[in-house]
Amino acid sequence: MIRIGIIGSDNSHAIAFSQLTNLPEGVKGLKVEEAKVVSIWGFERNRTEEVAKLGNIPEIVQYPEDMIGKVDAVMVVLRDGALHYKFSKPFISAGIPTFIDKPLETSVENAKRIIDLAKEKNTLITSFSTLRFDEPVVKLKEELSSKGPLTAGFVCGPADIKSEYQGIFFYGVHIVELCQEIFGSGVERVIAVNNNNNIAITLTYPDDRIVELLMLGNATYTFTISAFGKNGWNYWDGKQTPSPYYYGLLKFLEMIKTSKLPVDYDDMLEVVTVLKAIEVSYLSGTEVYIQDIG
Repeated sequence: MIRIGIIGSDNSHAIAFSQLTNLPEGVKGLKVEEAKVVSIWGFERNRTEEVAKLGNIPEIVQYPEDMIGKVDAVMVVLRDGALHYKFSKPFISAGIPTFIDKPLETSVENAKRIIDLAKEKNTLITSFSTLRFDEPVVKLKEELSSKGPLTAGFVCGPADIKSEYQGIFFYGVHIVELCQEIFGSGVERVIAVNNNNNIAITLTYPDDRIVELLMLGNATYTFTISAFGKNGWNYWDGKQTPSPYYYGLLKFLEMIKTSKLPVDYDDMLEVVTVLKAIEVSYLSGTEVYIQDIG
């Protein structure tokens, strides 16, 4: 049994992951048997107690580091990505496999620090939007394997430049990760236009690929992917499984068992870099090259 500690009670993800492992019935027919969430820490005691009750988490610790020696893995799920380096560092340093909820960080420099520390300590880490491993997205990717090479596409979802959790980094990360999962990495340049909190973005790659992203902060949204290749096309209409967190949690546990990263270091870093490039572009009104972001 893999004992998991959760850092951060402010995010609904803390409830989702703990219910999948700790509730006898799981969540909507989905249940993870090989792990248990045994500890949690959060900023606000009342909220942390609420999450612990909803997720059947037996222990609330006073300090995050109190989990060291009591857990086999940790999940850092704080809503504010700017806190992820600070709160993941003690566990990575201690060699504890660590899941860092999206985004890895909101600073490219701190994202590099996390990765460098993981390499130095030989600690397994991962960070991803659970949507990229949700069953319908995996199915779409499989179906597109016969349509490629993919040369163009469209990804839509929510983001709010006014979010208190570092603007577009909070939800915009879903869109960038879905794009990377379907169209691959290697973005060369970005141009983004903000029109009253709806952002239209063009990602250009050094090969044939060009992808449009639409981050909606001023419209009703649905997650959507359309992909066009030289041999056909397909799309995802945003329908999801009862709990994308289930498939994300399975990926994390698989990493612990196999030592194989679900997303490699370069791709984790690219997600943060592309988000920063988007932010720089819509603020400056100019095209931004990824190589200039650091």
